[in-house]
Amino acid sequence: MKKNTFVLIFVMGVMVALGILNLAILSHSISEARLAKKNLELTQAFWLAEAGVQKALYSINNDDWDGWGGNLTDKNISITLSGSGGEYFVTVNGIGSSNINITSKGAIPSIGAVNKIEREIVVSASTKSKFLSAIFGETSVTLSGNAHTDSYDSNRGAYGGSNKASNGDVGTSAGTAGAISLSGNAIIDDNATTGPSGTVVLSGNAKVTGTIDDTNNTKLETVTVPSSLSELSSSGSINVSGNNSKTLSSGNYKYSSISVSGNGCLTISGDTNIYLTSSSALSVTGNAKLVITGKVKIYTDGNLIISGNGIVNNTQLPQNLLVYGTSSSKSIQISGNGDFYGAVYAPDATISVSGNGEVYGSLVGDTVSMSGNGGLHYDEALSSLADANSYSLDSWKESHNIY
Repeated sequence: MKKNTFVLIFVMGVMVALGILNLAILSHSISEARLAKKNLELTQAFWLAEAGVQKALYSINNDDWDGWGGNLTDKNISITLSGSGGEYFVTVNGIGSSNINITSKGAIPSIGAVNKIEREIVVSASTKSKFLSAIFGETSVTLSGNAHTDSYDSNRGAYGGSNKASNGDVGTSAGTAGAISLSGNAIIDDNATTGPSGTVVLSGNAKVTGTIDDTNNTKLETVTVPSSLSELSSSGSINVSGNNSKTLSSGNYKYSSISVSGNGCLTISGDTNIYLTSSSALSVTGNAKLVITGKVKIYTDGNLIISGNGIVNNTQLPQNLLVYGTSSSKSIQISGNGDFYGAVYAPDATISVSGNGEVYGSLVGDTVSMSGNGGLHYDEALSSLADANSYSLDSWKESHNIY
C-alpha cells in the first residue's frame, strides 16, 4: 500500500513537472512569436520609412509634388500602402534652397495608431554645382591652336582688368595616355588633372601653369529632364529664317527642335525653360542669332549647332544660359566669331569649340575640344550654382524606433 502511494506521488510529481515544463515551453514559444512579429514589423516599418525617403527624393529631383500637401518650401505627404498594413508619413523642408531636410516615418499598422511600431529616418541633402572647372571631359580633353583657359568672377563684373584670375582648371577622369592633350600655343592657366595612370601630353608651345596630377575620379551624373517639362505636350518646332524674327516669352516649353537661320532672330525673354526632343535639337547658323534677355535653361535630347552670330546672351552672365544634354545628346558644336556666355553640361556628348569666339562659363561633356583663337574664361560664380533638379545625400540616419 505504501509502495503504491509512493508511485502515485512520484507519477503526479512527474506530471506536475512536465506541466510546468510545457507551460514554460509554451510561454517561451509565445514570447518568441511575439518577438518575431515585432522584428518583422520593425523591418517593415523601416522599409516603409525608406520608401518615403525615395518618394521625397523623386519628387524633389523631378519637381513633381502631385499628391503632396504643404506650401512652396515645406511639403508633407501621408501614403497608406494597401495590403501591407503599413503607412509612411514624409515631410520635406527647405524646397528651393540649396539644402533640404527629409523626415520619413514608417509605421505599422498606421501613423495615427496608439499601439504602433514606428521607424524614423532623417536625411539631409544639398545641391552641388555641375560646373566646378573651366573644362571637364570624362573621356578626354583636347586644346589646340591658341586655345587657352583662365577665370574671372561674374559677381564682380565683366571679364578683364583686375577681374582676371588663374583658376582655369581642366580635368578628366580618364586613365589613358594623353587623356588631356595640348598642342600649338594652347595654355591651361592653372591645374590639369586626369584619372589614375592618365597623362597630360604637351607639344609645341603648349603649357600648364599649375600642377599636373592623376587623382581625378569625378563621375558625371546623367541628366534628368524635370517632369514639369517632360510631361508637357510638344508644341512642334520653331523655325525662324530669312529676315524674320520671333519672341518667346517666359514659361515652360517643349519643342521637337529650334532652327534659326539666314538673318533670322529668335529672342527668348524672361525666365524660360525649354525641352528639345529631336535628334537635331538646336541650330543657329548663317547670320542668325538667338538672343537671351533673362534666365534660360535648355534641356536637349539631341545635337546642337551654334555658329554665325550664335547665342547672344545680353545679360553676359553665364549662369543665365544653362544647357543640359541627356544621354541622347551626342554632339554640341560652338563655332564662329560670336562670344558665348553660358555653361554646358552634357555627359554623353562630344563638345567642340572652334573659330575666334570667346567662351565665358564652363563646358562639361564626354569629350571636349577647343581649337582656333578663342579662350575659355571660367566663371567662378558657377562653382556655387546649385542645380535645383539634382540633390545628393549629405547625411542619412535613423532617428528612433517607437514600439
